[in-house]
Amino acid sequence: MRLPRFFVLAVGISAALAMAVPATAETHQLHEQVPDQGESYRGNPVEDCLPDEDAQPDDVDEAQVAECILDALPDIVGSTHAANVIAIVRNGIATGFGDGTFRPEADVTRGQMATALSLALDVEPSENAELPDDVPPDSAHAHGIAAILEGEIAQGRADGSFGPHETVSRGHLATMLANALELVGENTDELPEDARGSVHAEAIAALLGEQIVVGYEDGTFRPAENVNRGHMATYIAGALGL
Repeated sequence: MRLPRFFVLAVGISAALAMAVPATAETHQLHEQVPDQGESYRGNPVEDCLPDEDAQPDDVDEAQVAECILDALPDIVGSTHAANVIAIVRNGIATGFGDGTFRPEADVTRGQMATALSLALDVEPSENAELPDDVPPDSAHAHGIAAILEGEIAQGRADGSFGPHETVSRGHLATMLANALELVGENTDELPEDARGSVHAEAIAALLGEQIVVGYEDGTFRPAENVNRGHMATYIAGALGL
């Protein structure tokens, strides 16, 4: 799958972080018009930070953009994932919530992940795309869910559901990213011991081999551990080279 081109300047992000002070079965037909509410549901807290789409890169002060995102989402200040959150927000992959938070420590849901991946990979559902029975067409994440299902980046369940409000594990996310990037892992024998028997072992091996993800210092990968929103930012930024 061909990835889109992004224009985030690392120097801008680094400058902004340096100035920041750390803070402690049946399917639904997808309608053509789906509310474009993103994550915020009640407004986009970073809307005023992002330059116009037709702005030329030389005319954009990336340090100022990054600083604005930090001000708009103060709960990422001090996070180890702050630079990656800024990167995916800057590229329109995520926004934040209407209360001015990003919630980097909150578990990411399957619906949120679907929306983020569809935006990151620039995939769109066809007009005839169908939705699982637990995803209403007017859901904020219906568009993204339809896109990643149709693109075979993720799969629904045997009972026809998707589970949009359920959490995403590190193993599941590895499989989604490996599918999206068309990566196949072969050396599963060299995986951390706790990942070798996982159904996601080949995907984990592929991402580790490409250094898109890393394991923990104790030698584990913890494929069953939930992914939080900060981890999501780091995974996606790593996959896209942001």
